[in-house]
Amino acid sequence: MRSSVIITRNDLRAVGLEPDQIQDIVVGIYAHFAAVSRVFDGHVKYYFAHQLYQEFFTAKFIVNELSTNAFEHLVSNELFSDERWSVIRRFVCGLLIDMMKDSSISKIAATGHEQRDGSCLTSLAFKRQDEQISLTQELAEEEISSPDHQSYAFLSDVAEKRRIWIEALKSQLVRFEEMQYRDCSDDENRRYISLLCELKESSNMAMFNMASLHFSRELDLSGLKLSSSEAAIFCDVLRKQQKELKLLNLMSCFSPGDVERLISAISEMPGKVKELDIVGNIIKDIPGPEFFARIDERLYMAGCFENGRIFPNSSEKQEIQLALDQLHGSQLKVRVGDAILTSRNHC
Repeated sequence: MRSSVIITRNDLRAVGLEPDQIQDIVVGIYAHFAAVSRVFDGHVKYYFAHQLYQEFFTAKFIVNELSTNAFEHLVSNELFSDERWSVIRRFVCGLLIDMMKDSSISKIAATGHEQRDGSCLTSLAFKRQDEQISLTQELAEEEISSPDHQSYAFLSDVAEKRRIWIEALKSQLVRFEEMQYRDCSDDENRRYISLLCELKESSNMAMFNMASLHFSRELDLSGLKLSSSEAAIFCDVLRKQQKELKLLNLMSCFSPGDVERLISAISEMPGKVKELDIVGNIIKDIPGPEFFARIDERLYMAGCFENGRIFPNSSEKQEIQLALDQLHGSQLKVRVGDAILTSRNHC
């Protein structure tokens, strides 16, 4: 059955299954290709009712059945090299990282041997700028339950696979962080957004925080249309930024319903952006001074106004100017169409 989307009756029987046991997740196809749903008589071949079923079971096989060496080889050479694996990666990430909730696995990762009570801290660490923090300390501070129903060998295997996976994710984030924005194609940018979604899939904030730590100082996503879920995830990462970002180009990335989320994320950033381009992202309401305060030098806003107007009307221009005037000492220049607005309180 490997490397195939077709399942035969013999394949099922080889693993002790009959078609009627899995009829809720497969569709039967007669040999003459007339599709029938949940019909299991005659010469029938079976397919999963949806590709997601197959992708999920593939991820389960990768996590539970592959040897550690085979898992490491797959992660290093295939999983991140082809976007056809993207959904499977999300499932693998969710399965492995959320296994931290199984504190018996956390315990083995932390100590290398079984304990019966207490709490655990694992030792995998990465750098947050100049300080060392423990990623898995954030991941694994949980109460311990004894693994009565699972073997120690299996738990150790899963713990090692999780370590390999975390290192692979970090390596991918570092690669994007170090990549020059001029070298990033649309495909590379799409891979980056996909990676953020995979981290979010783990439902674990410590993993997601890793994306914020390795956010690129120069990021150009111009023209990359983000879905609402992608926009939400990207804004969650942006909101945590403590770095001084040199360039953030988000031209025409957000749908009108998601732009407010972007404005809020930038307004709440601990760090700042030297140059921000939000051209083509339609803003419902002109942002307040807290938004403009996060931008140091240049902001491009053409086409951000109602109905995609390139130029602001007099009321919108006045609102922008009033917000800028509240920024004492700001050197920010806001380009709105053919006009450039600056704070009138430079000192």
